[in-house]
Amino acid sequence: MYGSVTQKILLFSALSSALAWWRPAPGTTREIVLRKTLDDIGTLPVKNQGYRSICCFSAGPCEDWRADADSFPAEAIGNPLDDWEGEAWLDTRNEDARDIMRARIDAAAEKGCDAIDSDNLDVYEHDAGGFDLTIDDAVDYVQFLSEYAHSKDLSFGLKNGGLMVEQVLDLVGFEVNEQCQDFNCPDCDEPHSECRSE
Repeated sequence: MYGSVTQKILLFSALSSALAWWRPAPGTTREIVLRKTLDDIGTLPVKNQGYRSICCFSAGPCEDWRADADSFPAEAIGNPLDDWEGEAWLDTRNEDARDIMRARIDAAAEKGCDAIDSDNLDVYEHDAGGFDLTIDDAVDYVQFLSEYAHSKDLSFGLKNGGLMVEQVLDLVGFEVNEQCQDFNCPDCDEPHSECRSE
C-alpha cells in the first residue's frame, strides 16, 4: 500500500559542502511508502529516475513485532510508550541496543537507502523512559547514530526531536517535525535561523 503523507521538513543549510553524505535541498518534498515491505530499494522505478530514498525506523523504542525485538536485553527495555501498544522505551546508552541500531543502519545501506529518518529520539520528553535519560543523553545518541550512518554514506535525519535541534545541527541533514504540521505551530521554525520549511 502506498500513501502520501505531508510532513513539515526542516532542512539545514548550515552544513559544510565538504560532507560526502547526501543532504536534501531546502524545500524538498517526499513521498512515503506505508505498509509495504521493500527488500531492494534500488529496484524501485523512482530510484532509477534519480530520486532519493529515505528509510525510517524507530531508534528510541523497542517494538515487540520487529524481527530484532528479541535481541534487546531486558535491562535495556524501559517504560511502555503511551498510546503505542507493543512499544517500550530503550536505554539508548546500552551498547547492545546500539549494536542493534548499527545493524539497522547496515540493513538500510544494503537496501540502497540514501538517508535514515530516525523516530522517537525524544525519550527525555517522556519521563526518560524509566532510565533517567536527559537531553544530553539524546544528543550523544544522535551523535552515535549519525556518525555511524555517515560512515555508511547515509544522511541522517532527526524526527520529532525539536528541543535538541540546535545541539545537533552539524550532525543531521534534515529534521522532520510532525507536530508542527499536525498542530500548525506558528513558532516551529523559531530556533532555526538557517533552515526553511516546505
